Amino acid sequence: MVLPKIKKLAGLTRGLFFPFGIKLALIVTLILLGSIWTITTLMAMMVSSEFARTTGNSNFDMNVRAAAGVRERLYKIRSDAMFLLDLETAFGSNPGQVQQIRTMFFERNPNIADITVYGKQSILNQAFFTNNDISENGINTWLESQKETLDQGKKGVPVIKNVSSALGVNLLALFYPWQGSGTEEAAVIFFSPENLAEISGTGSSTTIVTNGDGDVLVHPNFSKVMENANIKDSPIAVALRNAPGESVRLDYTEGGSRFVGAGNRISFADTAVFSSVGYDLITEQITGVIRRNIYLSLTVLFLAILVTWFFSKTITNPLKRLSAASARVESGEFNPELKHGSRDEFGALISQFTKMCQGLIKWTDAKRLVGRYNSNDLFDSAIHGKLNLKGEYVKIVVLSVEFINFAEIASNTEAGEALELLNQFLTIITEQTEKNGGLVDKLMGSRLIAIWNIPTDAEATIVLMKCIRAVMQLRASFWELNTEREGLGQPQFRMGCGIQAGEVLAGRMGTAQDYQYTITGQIAEDAMEAGAACGPAGVDIIVTGTVKSLANQFIICEDPNPPQKRKSRKKKNSAAAAAEQPAPAELKLFGLVNLTPQGMEKPRWPFNLGDVRESLGKRKPLAKTEPPEKLPE
Repeated sequence: MVLPKIKKLAGLTRGLFFPFGIKLALIVTLILLGSIWTITTLMAMMVSSEFARTTGNSNFDMNVRAAAGVRERLYKIRSDAMFLLDLETAFGSNPGQVQQIRTMFFERNPNIADITVYGKQSILNQAFFTNNDISENGINTWLESQKETLDQGKKGVPVIKNVSSALGVNLLALFYPWQGSGTEEAAVIFFSPENLAEISGTGSSTTIVTNGDGDVLVHPNFSKVMENANIKDSPIAVALRNAPGESVRLDYTEGGSRFVGAGNRISFADTAVFSSVGYDLITEQITGVIRRNIYLSLTVLFLAILVTWFFSKTITNPLKRLSAASARVESGEFNPELKHGSRDEFGALISQFTKMCQGLIKWTDAKRLVGRYNSNDLFDSAIHGKLNLKGEYVKIVVLSVEFINFAEIASNTEAGEALELLNQFLTIITEQTEKNGGLVDKLMGSRLIAIWNIPTDAEATIVLMKCIRAVMQLRASFWELNTEREGLGQPQFRMGCGIQAGEVLAGRMGTAQDYQYTITGQIAEDAMEAGAACGPAGVDIIVTGTVKSLANQFIICEDPNPPQKRKSRKKKNSAAAAAEQPAPAELKLFGLVNLTPQGMEKPRWPFNLGDVRESLGKRKPLAKTEPPEKLPE
């Protein structure tokens, strides 16, 4: 007898030329590989051109703004200096007033070092000279070397020169015509370009300011200014000189490197502003984006294959075990009419299933009746390792819902009809629980236990209100259902809901042969005790004092009866032992009436527990349970 059985079991997997796991993994791999490389290639093409175009536009826009800023600052420096010279001319006969004017001027313009009318007068900012350790002689010596520029200034041609290398400080000189005494003179304004340097060297773009000769006046690298760098032969400078307009944009190569450049001519002192971005920076960013996408795609591919493989194992392994088990229980009394055509694990399962299906139909139907109340979230969490099966303490909201009058209905109803009513009752509760983010934990006869996980203490009220929202919707659902059943002369459903929040023990509980993931602890017992108190109190929802404290601003509660004393769970072996044990703590219970005005658009019936008791006996319309937006989600 043993040998034929072994041969039969071995034949279950014979002829599987293309197992389901390999088939699924191969299909997913081919699809993902094709998608990854296609998307990566197209993205590289589109991103490269788009990134270069966007960078060029951004660089040009920034250059235009920088040129406008430089123009505005230069005009202000000139107008301020000319205004001071005008005041000097007007109040020259009053030395006291002249000195006061100079002091006020340099306090407001600390970046201006000196205003000189060559050969006539010099207005020094003594604080600037002292702070930068320079002397008036240094400026005079430098001016002696600028005869040609002074002549240009007298003739009405504004010029800006770099004085930094001559004096060792960051300083520029603006030559401008002046007619203070009726003759053409050249006024020279020495100023620090700090207010111009704000526009250069921002982000990935390098912005510089030059004069008409191509001398660098402002540069993010100050050493270029100190070295009297000149860019008049740079491709971008040549392009701007030859451009018909005031601005130019150009992709150019200089020093073996490629740049995206932009230039803007300023209609003052023949100055210009240039901005450039290196192509190596653009390509580096594009390459980085593509590289990260490739790494991400390969990671997704690896995880997809891994998940697919393990997912296939969750299918094929149970199927193989089920096939082997069906062969062991095979007997001549099973005679189903099933056919199979596939030559994989499913085909093997169906082939063996034809011999045992008839005897398992009743078992499958019974399991479906019970299993439909179990949420798939538990199974998904267990598969992905999110459940600590060894046990842990967690904070949750516990809801206990009992079919209060089920025993009374069942005693006057056939067994099949009574079971159908119970299933209908539990289905309504399960749907509302899962709709509001809860999880069905277990069924205990005509009682259902549901839980809501509290991630942090700060979210306790938010999670609790989800549970309360569920029971309020349950109240409305059963009211509508009972109205319909009352019209048909059928017995009504009475529920008893108890709500408690706190810490419980969660994990795998049971025996080695039969266990499940569930919760236990005083909090769960408190919820059941609160639910059981609904019947004697004549209400449908009772919460504990803890729940009332957490949701006090959103719910209306009343004391349904005197406080219930918690029963002691320890046996009193003697009077002495009883005397040593503390008195059991009182479990404070409150009947839930409704949501507060803060929790609803406006107050609605019921307004007190008397109204609630009336609603359970008469079909008076209840308040809608949908809360406004301000109710915690």
